[in-house]
Amino acid sequence: NNNLILNLIRPHIEIHLWPMYGREVKYLIREVEILSIEEFDEINKTFKEHEIVVSVKVLTLKHIEEVILSIRVKPNGVIIETIA
Repeated sequence: NNNLILNLIRPHIEIHLWPMYGREVKYLIREVEILSIEEFDEINKTFKEHEIVVSVKVLTLKHIEEVILSIRVKPNGVIIETIA
């Protein structure tokens, strides 16, 4: 299940990191790891919201940098915030 979740959120992660690392960020991402998944109360009987915290390791010119992201998955979209 983790691979499925990562495949679905990876394009959103790349879009979020693009301003920080440039257009080719998808080639700089070395590893994405799910740290936690939290399910929130139902919005209605069909949909739930989830918060996924991920660690993203990005190759920079000098070293590998780790970025921690909070990804809020809602029925109508995805919101990403950088934690660290």
